[in-house]
Amino acid sequence: TAVVFGMALMWSRGAVVQGPLQPRIQLRRAGGIAALPHVRPQSGQEAAEWIKSNLDSYHTRPFRVPYRSQGAWGLRQIDDRFSLLRPDTVVLDLGCFPGGWSEVAIERAEASSSSSRVIGVDTTRMDPLEYHTFIQGDVSKKETTQQLMKVLGDSRADLVLSDVAPVLVGLKEEDHLNSMMC
Repeated sequence: TAVVFGMALMWSRGAVVQGPLQPRIQLRRAGGIAALPHVRPQSGQEAAEWIKSNLDSYHTRPFRVPYRSQGAWGLRQIDDRFSLLRPDTVVLDLGCFPGGWSEVAIERAEASSSSSRVIGVDTTRMDPLEYHTFIQGDVSKKETTQQLMKVLGDSRADLVLSDVAPVLVGLKEEDHLNSMMC
């Protein structure tokens, strides 16, 4: 059997098979191999239903907890595999705007119920998060680094998440030099 559009088809000459939306599928032999060149619905309404049902399933995602960014899902997958975010850790999120990674760090490090801390640094102001310390400033500036050291106190960061990128100007050599400084 062969599976096409979720329908089981028999390998036989000239067989007509009905699918879930009742399109007629004509099997034809082409050089000893069964080919399926004609998959055609009976009416325009049938075709529209098929398109709608397939597009709906394509665009519909399973229920997910809404994060501030899609990158948060990538961090969750990394944490699922390597268990980086643990309770009682200090997490430093550089380039934390819009806050998706920080949300995952707060959730996975259990900042609400343990001694974990999540500290975010970015040049762009971010909406506040519970159990999150935000420092607005450029990581490469001395003032921002001093603020960060003050917030850290005697502890040190157990995990550093960085999404820092330089401002690109479009000149290859200059952009390369700026990226080397991050």
